[in-house]
Amino acid sequence: MNITRKVIGTTIGMALFGSLMLTPYAAHAATAKVLTTVEAQHIIANAERLQGKVQYHWGVYDTSKMWFDCSSFTKYLYKKEGINLRWGARKQYVDGIKISKSQLRAGDLVFFSVPSTANRTTKYDRIQHVGIYIGNGKFIHNLSPKYDVTISNLNVGYWKNHYVAAARVKAN
Repeated sequence: MNITRKVIGTTIGMALFGSLMLTPYAAHAATAKVLTTVEAQHIIANAERLQGKVQYHWGVYDTSKMWFDCSSFTKYLYKKEGINLRWGARKQYVDGIKISKSQLRAGDLVFFSVPSTANRTTKYDRIQHVGIYIGNGKFIHNLSPKYDVTISNLNVGYWKNHYVAAARVKAN
């Protein structure tokens, strides 16, 4: 009898504690200012203008030479709109408002695994690449030294198989 009460009390206590822990996040996510349509259009237009002008360099954020990796490319583009993103695909995912693929709209970030991370157990551990959703199932990203800034289809081939998550950017 005493053990049953302890188990029930512990279960109720954990449920209440869990709901208290989630409440601030849920309230913050619901009230967070997100990217406007105009801001998203500017970011996408700037990204498209950079095709052929940016070089992919892993781990580099050099605005004077226009050398970026995937996440420093998104960081650079959002910063031009006055929105600060941290450098790193995983950090950008963590900082965003998590959304489903069906909720994507222009300006949202899309995240992918790479072959070496595809079998990791958590979304966070699999995320190694980021791009900007531009609409109609497409996204723009700084892909690699071979391709640099390119537009890809989220729903076919490699990208369909390596899609991990999406997040809406919180405006500052």
